[in-house]
Amino acid sequence: MGALESRMDSQTQDGSCDDGSDIAIKRETPSQVGSHLGDESASPSSYPQSPTISRSENPNVERLREAIYVRYLFEDFVLSPHKESKVGWLEVILPKLYASSAIDSTLNLAVRAAAYAYMGNKRQARELQIEAREMYGHCLKILTADLTSLEIATSNDTATAVLVLGLYECIAGNGSHSFWHSHGHGLSLLMQLRNSHSSQAQLTLPKEEAPDGMIICQMQRRNLDLRKPPPPEEGTYIGSLDGSCPANRMFGSAFQCSHIVARAHNEILKADGTTSSTARLEKVVAEIRTFDITLVRLFRTCVSLSPTDKYRTDAELQAQWLASCPTYRAMAMWIFLQASRIILHEVHAECLHKLNASDDEISRAIALVRQSTDSIFSAVKFMTEETPKSPYSLECKGPRNIGGYYLLWPLHIIVECKFAEKKQKQIARDVLLRIGSEMGLKHALEIARAVE
Repeated sequence: MGALESRMDSQTQDGSCDDGSDIAIKRETPSQVGSHLGDESASPSSYPQSPTISRSENPNVERLREAIYVRYLFEDFVLSPHKESKVGWLEVILPKLYASSAIDSTLNLAVRAAAYAYMGNKRQARELQIEAREMYGHCLKILTADLTSLEIATSNDTATAVLVLGLYECIAGNGSHSFWHSHGHGLSLLMQLRNSHSSQAQLTLPKEEAPDGMIICQMQRRNLDLRKPPPPEEGTYIGSLDGSCPANRMFGSAFQCSHIVARAHNEILKADGTTSSTARLEKVVAEIRTFDITLVRLFRTCVSLSPTDKYRTDAELQAQWLASCPTYRAMAMWIFLQASRIILHEVHAECLHKLNASDDEISRAIALVRQSTDSIFSAVKFMTEETPKSPYSLECKGPRNIGGYYLLWPLHIIVECKFAEKKQKQIARDVLLRIGSEMGLKHALEIARAVE
C-alpha cells in the first residue's frame, strides 16, 4: 500500500509513534467498523468510534491521524484490482498516485478532505466535517493555481484530484446536484487541455492507466443531464481508444447517446408542427431506434460468457452475468449505460408525443424506460452487498460503499424520470436512503429527500 502502510507502520502496538511521542488513541481496526456498517439495525450513534486522537502540535501525530482516516476511506471505496488489471481509477490509479503524492499537493489534500468527511459522517462528528470543508476549500485554491501550469494541469494527478473532489461532494453533500455538472465541465476542459498539449504534458502514468475512462463518464453524465451535445474534442479522444475493448465501446456509446439525446431535445423544443419540423423529429426517432438496437447488441456482447449465449434472451443473459460476479468496474459501466438508455427513451417518448404518434408507439418507448430501470435494480444487490476482497481491509471483506457511489446517478435519473412507474421511483428512493444512511454518502439522502 506504499505511503499508507509506511505511515501505519510507524505506530507501535502501545499507541505511540516510533519517535517516542504518545497518542491518545482508541485502538480499533477498520474491519471492526466494516462489520458494524453491514448491520442494518445499527443506528448512527452505535457506529464504533474512529480513533480519537487529541489535538497536538506534533506533526507526526497529525500525519498519523490522517493516515488512519485515509485507511478507512480506502477500505470502503478503493477496489481490489481484478486479475492484475491496469485500468480503473479506484483500482489502480488513485492508490498509486496518492502513495507518491506530496503532502501539500492537490491530490493528497483532496483525498484527506474526502477521508475526514467520510469519518465525520460515520462518527457524526461535526468537527471532522468542518475540517473536511476547510481542506476542500484549500484544495480548490491550490487547484486554481495548478491550472496556471501546463505541466501540472495536464497531469493524471490533477485529473484524479478533480475526480476525488467529486467523491468528496457525494460524501459531504452540498444540497444541490449541480456539482456533477460543474465537475463534468471542469473535467471536459481538462480533457481538452490534455489532448491539445499531449506532446508537452508530463503524464505520470501510461495512457492505459490514466483516469480518462472515469472522466469520460463524468462528462457524459453532465451532457445527458443537461441535454447538451458533447464538444468535438471528447469525440476525438474517444475515437483514439482501442475499439476492441468492451469498456471503450461503452464509452463510445455513451458519447453517441449524448449526441442523440441533445439533438432530440433540441428538436422537441423547436417543434412547431410544420412539415420540416415533423421531418426532423421523425429522423431523430429513427436514429434513436437504430442506436438502441446497437446498444442492446453491445449489452449482449459485454455480458455473453459463451458462444451458446446468443440463443438466450436478454433477461436470461443479464441474470447469468449478474450471477457470475462481474467486476465493480464492469457493473458500474453497465448501469451507467442503462441510465443513459432511460434518458434516451425518455426523449424518444417525448418526440413521439410531439409527432402525435399512437398510444401504442408511445407506450413501447415508455416500456423501454421501465425495462432499463428494472435492469438497474437487478444490480443493486451486487453493488451494495457483495464484498470482494480489498487490499485495504484487514479481513477478506471489501468495499460496498463504492457500489453505492456508482449507483447515485442512475438512481437520481430514475427518481426524476417522468415515465418511471411510481413503485420504481419508491424503490429508487428507498435504495438512496439506505446508501445515505449506511454508506456515509450524504448526497444520496439529498436526492431522496428532494423528491419526497
